[in-house]
Amino acid sequence: GHPPDLIAHVLALAREYLEMDVAVVSEFTQGEQVYRFIEGDGGSFGFQVDEGVLLEETYCHRVVGGSLPNLIADANKEPQVRHLKATRDADIGSYIGVPLMFSDGRVYGTLCCLSHRADPSLRARDVRFMHMLARMVADHLERGEREQEWHRRQVRQIQELLRGRRLRMVFQPIIHLGTNKVAGLEALARFDAAPRYSPDQWFAQAAEVGLGTGLELTAFRAALDHLDSVPQDAYLSVNVSPETAMCPGLVDALACVSGERIVLEMTEHARVTEYGALDRALTEVRDQGVRLAIDDVGAGFASLKHILRLAPDIIKLDVALTRRVDADPARRAMVSSLVSFAWEVGSVVIAEGVQTERELSCLRQLGVTYGQGYYLAPPKPLLASATSRGHPNSMRDG
Repeated sequence: GHPPDLIAHVLALAREYLEMDVAVVSEFTQGEQVYRFIEGDGGSFGFQVDEGVLLEETYCHRVVGGSLPNLIADANKEPQVRHLKATRDADIGSYIGVPLMFSDGRVYGTLCCLSHRADPSLRARDVRFMHMLARMVADHLERGEREQEWHRRQVRQIQELLRGRRLRMVFQPIIHLGTNKVAGLEALARFDAAPRYSPDQWFAQAAEVGLGTGLELTAFRAALDHLDSVPQDAYLSVNVSPETAMCPGLVDALACVSGERIVLEMTEHARVTEYGALDRALTEVRDQGVRLAIDDVGAGFASLKHILRLAPDIIKLDVALTRRVDADPARRAMVSSLVSFAWEVGSVVIAEGVQTERELSCLRQLGVTYGQGYYLAPPKPLLASATSRGHPNSMRDG
């Protein structure tokens, strides 16, 4: 019911400059003039936000149609309006109104000001002033309409994904660097939908329209559906945000599987506002054997805070640390420090984004236990991932 800041400012400016009792933005819709935003004493005219009157009875309808002038300084002396029902019911003394036009020529409604008293000081320049304000208001409303349409379109697209359509899972092996055997598989969502967004972009779009947790849970359940096909000596690692980790739907999904075979990967980029609630939610699933990994460690401060507050079982080094680690003393020092820290607190380290033999050799020398990346094995449908084990190069696409 309260006007957005820009419209509120414009209405206040119009009313104060013209010294009139009320300023109104109205929408013409379904044969009615509906009062969307009101500044001033609307009640004395019978105006209420989101209530309307028959369009054909209003001044504004006649102004837009060209049968009334934009400016009426004294309604009781104007033959075209003094006998109108609106003049009597609202006790209108003076009026000034202009159309709100969108860029495609559509008339949204009107911007108008009214007073109970006549005002012979109103002039044509005041109409020009109102036209200028009306362009600002119309631009603002049109942008809002476009944003609402974008939002509705995004909701429809995400709802399609929530029904499990156009969503598929691929799995990237996590390799033990000492034995070259697959220790686990990370489930990664892929969306066969237009536009061709990356998975991160789809999840971000879902979060923006309030469906982020729903889409994450859909992908989470889709990953768990493949658990029976994961080798018995390997675990399944699934990405979740803190919000999803605290969602009852996650606990429900995990109730049907063996917790010891599941790792929850929490992304570094996710902001945590209440660690107490998150820790309680994670304790519930960790008590069932589920392990916790902090993803993207080294990409920013948030991951280090996650590690200190949540005591993860697994620390996953971000690709920014892994990339060219063999050629960069600073990266090697950081990786070595994190390996030592992990050993002290009882965690294990996985290096993400391994791309070359030199990186792999350096990570082994630094004491990193596990690795993941295209050099070791790319993400594939589960059957291809699960059956190609034994050598770090055996899962690369030819």
